[in-house]
Parts: sequence; C-alpha cells; structure tokens
Amino acid sequence: MSRSAPDRESLLAALDVAIERPSLSVPYRLGILLIALVLWLLPLIYVGLVVLVAYGLFFHATESLAMFESKGSMRGKVALYVIPLIVGGLLLLFMVKPLFARQQRRDDRLELDPDREPFVFEFVAAACRAVGAEPPRRILVDCDVNASAGFHQGGTGLTNAGRELTIGLPLVAGLPLRNLTGVLAHEFGHFSQGTGMRLSGLVVRVQAWFARVVYQRDEWDLRIERWSKSGWWYVMATGALARGFVWLTRKLLYGLMWVSNAVSAYMSRQMEYDADRYQIALAGSEVVGQTLRELTVLGLADQSARSRLGQSWQDRRLVDDLPGLVLQRRRSMPEDTVKSVQAMVDKEFAHRFATHPRTVDREAAALELDDPGKFTVEVPACVLFDDFEGLSREASEVHFRTAIGPAFAKASLVPVSEFVADVEETDERNRSVARYFQGVAGLMRGIAVPAEVPPPPTDPKSAGARIRELRQSLREQRDRLNELQAAWIAAYDRLSQLEFVDDLTKVKQKFKPKDFGLEKGDRESVKAALGEQRGTLRAAQEAYEGELVEVEERLAVALSMLRVPVIGERLDADEGVSGGATALLNELASLLPAVSAMQTTLATCSEIRSQLSVLSFLDRMVDDDADRKKYGPVIRGHASRLRNLCTLVQERLGEVAYPFPHATPGITLADWAFPKLSMDTHWADLYQEAGGGQDRLGDGYFRGLARVTWIAERIEAALGMEPMPVPLHQSAG
Repeated sequence: MSRSAPDRESLLAALDVAIERPSLSVPYRLGILLIALVLWLLPLIYVGLVVLVAYGLFFHATESLAMFESKGSMRGKVALYVIPLIVGGLLLLFMVKPLFARQQRRDDRLELDPDREPFVFEFVAAACRAVGAEPPRRILVDCDVNASAGFHQGGTGLTNAGRELTIGLPLVAGLPLRNLTGVLAHEFGHFSQGTGMRLSGLVVRVQAWFARVVYQRDEWDLRIERWSKSGWWYVMATGALARGFVWLTRKLLYGLMWVSNAVSAYMSRQMEYDADRYQIALAGSEVVGQTLRELTVLGLADQSARSRLGQSWQDRRLVDDLPGLVLQRRRSMPEDTVKSVQAMVDKEFAHRFATHPRTVDREAAALELDDPGKFTVEVPACVLFDDFEGLSREASEVHFRTAIGPAFAKASLVPVSEFVADVEETDERNRSVARYFQGVAGLMRGIAVPAEVPPPPTDPKSAGARIRELRQSLREQRDRLNELQAAWIAAYDRLSQLEFVDDLTKVKQKFKPKDFGLEKGDRESVKAALGEQRGTLRAAQEAYEGELVEVEERLAVALSMLRVPVIGERLDADEGVSGGATALLNELASLLPAVSAMQTTLATCSEIRSQLSVLSFLDRMVDDDADRKKYGPVIRGHASRLRNLCTLVQERLGEVAYPFPHATPGITLADWAFPKLSMDTHWADLYQEAGGGQDRLGDGYFRGLARVTWIAERIEAALGMEPMPVPLHQSAG
C-alpha cells in the first residue's frame, strides 16, 4: 500500500472493480415485512380513531336532539348536549392539527458544484459503479462528523433524480481515503436499499405525526387546563372531560408510537448491517471497526471544538474553518483520552430503540467475513478536492450563519492557527490559576486584584522574602481556606432556600416544614430562621475573607516587583515572555482595571443567580389565572429585585473597557455583559439577559484573573521560585 499521493487516474483505476452485490439477509427481509406492516397499520389506526371521533360527534349532534322533547331542566339538557360536542370537537382538533404542522428544517449544507470540484463527482461515480449503485444527483457537504444518503425533499427515490449524498467535511479532514471510501460505499449501500429506505422514511414521517400528538403542547392545552380550574361547574366539567379524553388518546397513541419506534429501529439496524457489507467488500473488513471507532473520537473532538467556539462567541469571534478546528482538536487529544473513549465504545449498551447496532457488534460481523477489500489506497481523503481548505471555510460560514442567524453579521472569523494559539494560551493561563491559588479562588467572591500595577517595593529583597512566606502559608492553609469557602457557600445556599420559604408564607402556600429543615412553618418561625441564617452567613463570609487577605497580598506584592529594574531585565531575557517586562506592564494597564471591576460584581452576580433560581421555581408553580393572581406580586417583587441587581452591576462596571479582543472595538464591560438590558426590558427577557450576563461576568473575571496570575508566576520565576504544583483535587485542564 503506497503512502505517497497517487495521481487521480490511479485512484480511479483502483476503483475500477466490481464487487458482488450482497444478498439480503433474513433479518433484513423480516425488517422489510415488519416495517411495511407498521406503515400500513399505523395510519389506518390513526385515521380510524379520527373517523370514530368525528362519527361520534355527528351521531350525538343529530340523535341527541330528541332529549329536548322530553321533560326536565332545559339548562341540564343544554349542558348534556353542548358539553360532549365541545369535548369531542377539542379531541378531534388535537388529533388532526399535528397532521398540518410542518417541521422547519434549518439546512446548513453546501451543495458542491461539479465545475468547482469535478474529481469528487468522478470519484463518487466510480465508487457507485464499483458497488452497483446509481450515483447521486446532488453531493452536499456540511460541518458534521457524519455522512448520509437520502432523497431530496420532493424526490420520490424511484430514480436517481432525487438522490443526494451528504459528506461531513470533518470526515474528509480526519480519515484516510480508504476509510472515507468505505464510508461512501456504506452510504451507496443505502442507495441500493431503495424499498427499505423509502419505507423507513415514510414510517419516520408517521412517527412524527404520533409524536406531535403525544408530546406537543400549545395554547390549547393551557386553555383546557384553565377551563378545568375556572370555578364554573359546567366549564370545569367540560375542561376536565376534554383533558381526560385527550390524556386517554395520547396514552393509546403513545403505545402505538412505541411499537412503531421499536420496529423502525430494528429495521434501521438491519439496514446498517446490510450497508456495512458494501463497505466491507470495497474497503475491507478491518476498515469497519477502525472507522467506527475513529468517528467516535472525531465526535469527541467536534464537541471540544464547539465548546471552545461557545466560549469565543462571547467575544463574537469564531474560527474560519470548523472542520480544520475539529482536526486540530483530534490531533491534540491525549492518547489516554483516546483509550478511554475506545473503552467506552467496548462497553456500549444495546438498546431496543437504537437506530444503529453497537460498534463492537458491527466490528465483529465485519471481521467474521474476513474480506481484505479491493480499494486499499492509504492517502489523506482531502486529495479528492481541488480546494479543500477554501471549501471548509465556505461551509463553516454557511454553518455559522444558519445556526446563529442575524447576529452572525457581527462575528469576526479568525484563522484556525490563531484560534488554536489563543486556546492553548488560555489553557496554560487557566492552569496558572489552579497553581497560584491552590483551588481557593471561588466564584462567590473571587480574588481581589489591584486596579493598577502597584508601585515598586522600597525593599525588593524583603518583598521577595515575603512572597516566599506567603507561598508557604498558602500550602499550609489551603485545606482550611477551602473548608471556609465551602461553609460560606453552604450558608448562602441555605439563606436562599429560606428566602424562598418566606415567599411561600407570603402567599399562604402550604408546605412541609421538615422538607426545608424547619420545625415550624408559620411566618414568624420562618422570619426567625432567616435572621439567624443571615448572621451565620455574615460570620462565614468574614471568616473566609479574613483568611484570604494573605492570598491577595502575595499577588499584589508579586505584581509590584514588575517595576523593579533587575526583575524587568530577567523578564526581558525570558523567552516565554513575548515583549518582556514592558509588554507585561502594558497588558496589566488594561487588564487590571477590568478584572478589579468584575471582581466587585461577583457577590452581586451570586444574588442574581439566587433570584433567577427563585423565579424559575415560582414560574413552574403558576398554572392558571388563580395562580397568577396568587404568585404575581411575589414574582414581580423578585423581577424588580433582579432588575435592580443587574442595574447595580452595570453601574459598577461603568465605562471600564473590555480588556480582550472583540469584534466590536471599544466595547465596555457593561455593554459586553448586558448587551440588551434596559429599564424597558420585559421580565421574561430580563430573566434571559440576567442569566447570560452573570455567566459572562464570571467567565470574563476568571479569564482575566488567569492572565494576571500567569504574569505573577513569571515574576516569581524571575525571583527563582518555581510554580506551585496543581492540587490533586484541582483539574489542570
């Protein structure tokens, strides 16, 4: 097998083979039979239920008129006549409306142009000929770690006119051509499953109907629920009956949906086994397991890449090549992580509703056939493309624009190399926080930093000795500091719980005192517990902050040493410090005011989180108008408190400049943290904005603190002090 890049004619020649079309297995034929039966039976049952309800309505509307000719209360007769019509009509509405609901699909795929990438089409056509499948009419690419074969919307699948192939560009970036060709052969195997694919697609649509009936909730559900609690007996009876019949219908349809899911999942697994045989025949038995395992690892790399992008989006910065970033995350993945993923694959659980067989089962089935395959060229898969990097950048932009929407216009796209360098620098500086503070820098308060670089010490030698003392003190007091921090957090959480209980007493909501650790649940007892807990919280906070003084002193003294000439000279000679001491001073000049300002807001951000938690719980307790009237004043009070807290944070941040690169030049911390907050913001939008703002401030503070502590570590290194080791309980990543 050649490792050099062959010319394209030789690649096509390597595909000039004909594999024997695999015969359909007995389980596959059984799956076809079952899925055809389900496809015929489920709509019949569904339509039958709709017809039965409609006929019942018609029968009642026409035949029950006779009751008005008999003696008795006219009001009772009207109720007996009208209520079933309303209940039946609502039930019919619930069963019919999902059939007309269209699912909106956001398509972030990019269609390949045959004139732009002609060899891809040639190679795909050659691979189709090799496996005896009709080539697709369209080839699309996206940024998913996946490949798929299917029918274009509106296509029937009876000819190749509606068939399309989607290739995930991370697969092209991360797999050898032999493995990617095996994946394509697998998908072409699906093309050969014409009947199976069409039946499966139809069953999926039928399942979607059932799922919408069973799970979908809308304003009509809430309206019927309100009717059942309205207070007027005839409206309550109508609502209760409607809810009962809707519940019963949903339970029946849930059972049918369960059966159809199990059958379609079984059929899907058999289709995967059948398609694997095309992959085996073309690329070889060993390739199946290799590819499936590597796809799992690439999936983890994809998650890592998207997690990093979520963090960078706070600065409106995205990578210009998402498949390239996934490949970089895969290449930088530690071998221990890869082994852990493989071990998880080996222990994968077989579920009856799984659409794909377990990797170990597919791998074993492939190895049992012991087929060496006919296409064994080992070169990077990207050789198929004339401009793979350009295509990846274009597909990435389409993906981000589709996923983010109009906000994408404000994004800044950066090259993978620059993005990765920023990630690696951030990781290293995050590790410096774990080392420098030994795990005592918590989110409740953080570590206070000076608002500007302190002046140089009058006696640098004594200052250096003081840093050594403080380092040793931190080693000795670390466990105690962590205990004090945990006690403070526990006291704060307990106070938040009691404040919620106090809300319940305000609206006279019944509760079990023991569920909240109370002996009595009356208002006076709760007030007394609140007062006592506030005292406990103050004592816990004072104890923790008192012990934290020396930790903050060490950081301030270390930063002051940056102005000492001999330390500056050593930093200038430090190859790990780009630009030397002057660059560090310039960085701190913009960094310290921002980090200091954000630190002063952390306690308020904790209060914001507490208010958000209470509002979320109260909102779940509101079901109808009576609940809104009961809880409304309390909810409005918390919403007002939340708005005031957010406004307070904005005022504290003032006009302090955001210290990191951002797509919007000159943005302030306040505008970055709360970009949409105003006095006119509705409380539901306020909830979202407050939650996002406090998250951003916490992330921004620790990001800035990491850079400050990295600088402090370099200064201490210039004094001859090695970085402290990361505590065992603290992650270094």
